[in-house]
Amino acid sequence: METSMDKLLSKVDSEKCVGIEISNKSSSIILSCPSTYCDSGRVHSQPSPSILPGTVDRCVFVRTPSAARGSVGVLTYQLSGNYTLAIFFSNPYSYVLHKVHLGLWIYAGTDKPIKNVYKEMKDNRVSSRFYKHCDIGNETQTLEVSNDNVRVLATMTNTKKAVLRVHILNNNAG
Repeated sequence: METSMDKLLSKVDSEKCVGIEISNKSSSIILSCPSTYCDSGRVHSQPSPSILPGTVDRCVFVRTPSAARGSVGVLTYQLSGNYTLAIFFSNPYSYVLHKVHLGLWIYAGTDKPIKNVYKEMKDNRVSSRFYKHCDIGNETQTLEVSNDNVRVLATMTNTKKAVLRVHILNNNAG
């Protein structure tokens, strides 16, 4: 069944892109003040300024035309309670040379420079129980990170027009 994200990506004129769909299924968590960093490519459709409980937002990152590079970067949102959620994605130009990657990180504070966040996640240098990173192969993997207040789940496809789905939930275990 075709989803709204599939419809959105079908209209994107790019060989490589990443569509991010964030579903806020929480009852009280607000995502705000998004920030993006693209090491390769650019933002095609901007993330919303805020994602309220019970809503869904979609944004798209595309590769730079005529460049032998894919779509690689990070999207951050501030979370209620002085935390930041960072979503790392990499849909490379060549699957022979590079793999598709997905990363999630919840960190305290809201003032870490996004380029530093990107570098730490890209190099897999984050040492935190609130960080997960994986290579996307043929099998679907679900990443999960949580702190006392929020639980975040994410999956990503390994297709030319990759779909990264993120679910924000209240963490009742905290």
